[in-house]
Amino acid sequence: MRIYGEDSATILYNSIYAIGSLIHRPGLTVNAKYLEPLNTDITPYFIVDIMNFVISEFEVNRILYFGCELKDSGIILKGHRFLRNIKPINSIKAATYHNLPENITAGYLDVTLDI
Repeated sequence: MRIYGEDSATILYNSIYAIGSLIHRPGLTVNAKYLEPLNTDITPYFIVDIMNFVISEFEVNRILYFGCELKDSGIILKGHRFLRNIKPINSIKAATYHNLPENITAGYLDVTLDI
């Protein structure tokens, strides 16, 4: 998956949106939020960790995060909690560190997904 953005914060937002739209159709209402403290720079490794958190939250708690907001306190993930079991469009096992660059330099980030 190639995720574009003019800066690391935009790439982070777009990566969360991309995972969400791969799992379920876009256009869900926001009825769930989660605060993730940000104690580091937004690196490719941090982005992959957040992507894996989004995948895990859907599989375990049926919460699909598809956006975020950066605040001084951290990242607020925004998503939708499903009240019933649903079948995802795609079943994503994980985002991997395979061939992940150390830094985001060209305005995009390539991430390998296990599907």
